[in-house]
Amino acid sequence: LEEAPFIVAVNIEGQSYSACTGMLITTKYVISAAHCTEYLPREENEKHNKKCIQKTQNGERYTAGVFSLECRILWTTDSNTDQEIRNLEIVPVHPKGKVWVGVNDMNNIQSFLSGESSTIKRVVRHARTYKGGNNYGSFGGYDTTIIELDLALTKLEYFQQACLPGPSFDDIREGKLAGYGKYFRDSWDKKVCQTNRYGKMKFHYCKNENACITDSPPPSSKVCDDFFNRADTPDTVPEDKEEIMIMNGTKPFFCFGKENKENKDFGWCVTQGDYYDPRNTKKRKSWGFCSNDCHLNNNEASAGVLRIVDHVRVMQEDLCNMFLKRSLPHGTVKWLPKILCVGKINLWSTAVWNYNKHTGSFENVDDVDKVDKLVSKHHFGDAMGLGGYIASPGTCSGDSGGPMYQEEKHWRYGSKKYVVTGSVSGGRGELGYCGGIDNPVHYVRLKFFARWIVKVMGFEEAKKICWDNATEKKTAKRWKEKKQKQKERKHG
Repeated sequence: LEEAPFIVAVNIEGQSYSACTGMLITTKYVISAAHCTEYLPREENEKHNKKCIQKTQNGERYTAGVFSLECRILWTTDSNTDQEIRNLEIVPVHPKGKVWVGVNDMNNIQSFLSGESSTIKRVVRHARTYKGGNNYGSFGGYDTTIIELDLALTKLEYFQQACLPGPSFDDIREGKLAGYGKYFRDSWDKKVCQTNRYGKMKFHYCKNENACITDSPPPSSKVCDDFFNRADTPDTVPEDKEEIMIMNGTKPFFCFGKENKENKDFGWCVTQGDYYDPRNTKKRKSWGFCSNDCHLNNNEASAGVLRIVDHVRVMQEDLCNMFLKRSLPHGTVKWLPKILCVGKINLWSTAVWNYNKHTGSFENVDDVDKVDKLVSKHHFGDAMGLGGYIASPGTCSGDSGGPMYQEEKHWRYGSKKYVVTGSVSGGRGELGYCGGIDNPVHYVRLKFFARWIVKVMGFEEAKKICWDNATEKKTAKRWKEKKQKQKERKHG
């Protein structure tokens, strides 16, 4: 909690487990994902919104599933167009819903009781809010929401609010992730484990749970067996490489080690699907080396434990937009999501050899430019022309609404501050589950919503928001200049 003292667990039904993650930006206001506050059904959502608003105007409450609600229109101004937009304010009457701060493990009664909680007073959903589903549909929209609490959460000594980024803040850089999401990846009722970078199918998923094979080596071609068995060639993949590509004329053969470099006891597995090209995924079977993912401690809680991931990369904007557009099922949407893509480009780590048909020998290619050209042209996984692949740390169910954040030292006091640059929306690639190959996770890009957040909160409450250093310095400078002008006019 000392690494992320602003993190909260959210459950809109008020049950004592974490359904989503959020972040406190003042003692009474939380930012989370819109899909974490779906009080009204997705199907015919506009119809339900109107009915709820009408019932509230008539002094009645609207029932949607287990929820008894009041709904109102909250007008704000669009910061880009200056047009008025109709946000939806939802007041949960019953159940109230709940938020907890200061809890490391929602499954541990001691940890749970050591935290502080408040019921939810109201939720405000953006006029162009995301309407749910694995993809963005034809609407698109923004997967962010504001939650106001009934009580200010101020009791915990180590609590510290998260700071918002100003419009010019550099959010395309390394940061941290935090959330109460699942420890195990899963698909319905079974766990799913991921391969590592050392086999053929990198960051793909094993076909079956507990499917790691440790009593026999992974599949290998006759060409590779011949190569490794010769006296004048390596007997395995070099330590600084992940694979060897052997060129026989224009035909490439890929060779991998017989043991798992991450841990020889982890073994290998049969994989499901080929996701190297997100535009053209295939159902073919192949193999990869099992990662630590496949050997997690089954005694660990599956969800509800606060976990933090360090040194997380954010993709460049143009590459992120390319992945975003490919995730749109209709090719375009009414409102294009404003997102950060969390994922890292891993370049191919490939040694290249040529097979000489005339001499029957293998010849090492050590010219760097030639290696790069051959790998770029012939690598089976380079369908996107990136010279490698995108690997994401993954966010699982329960992480939604959680932050991508950066740490700064306060420009005036030297204390640590936390600037939240994004909130988890989810993965949008064909691979699904949590992260994986060419499946960057989408985070709502919060600097584009800072003004909207201020308008929803109102001037007095918004004065309690902290900002990144550069924004606070600019604000302090403007106030100083304003006071100076007032002083000059007074003594004029």
